[in-house]
Amino acid sequence: TRCDTLMVDGFDSDGQPGGLCSQRFYDDACDMLQPGGMLVVNLHSGHRDHARHLERIRRSFAGAMLVVDDGGLGNSIVFACKGPALERFRPGVVRPPKGLSKDAAKPLLAAFALVSSAWKEQFG
Repeated sequence: TRCDTLMVDGFDSDGQPGGLCSQRFYDDACDMLQPGGMLVVNLHSGHRDHARHLERIRRSFAGAMLVVDDGGLGNSIVFACKGPALERFRPGVVRPPKGLSKDAAKPLLAAFALVSSAWKEQFG
């Protein structure tokens, strides 16, 4: 069974386990996705192998990826797409869901702003 989205956020006391950041894992993740599906991975941006992990994802997804730094908290969120969906995406106005408090909406809107900014830098 293929899926639309895979989300990976696996860390232990030593960082991300090798099985969750190997070339084989990223290749298998891509194979498990529907066309247009997306892998979302949380990586520690200060890890000594961060660049290697990004290169593995890039290789598995033929370069169709977007890296979003979390604004100084030490993580990067990687969106890797099976196909050209990232290139066709166009950021627009983001409004919080109705009924969401302003306190809850503030960090959500800030996160969307980071994604939009990263996309514009890479594709815009």
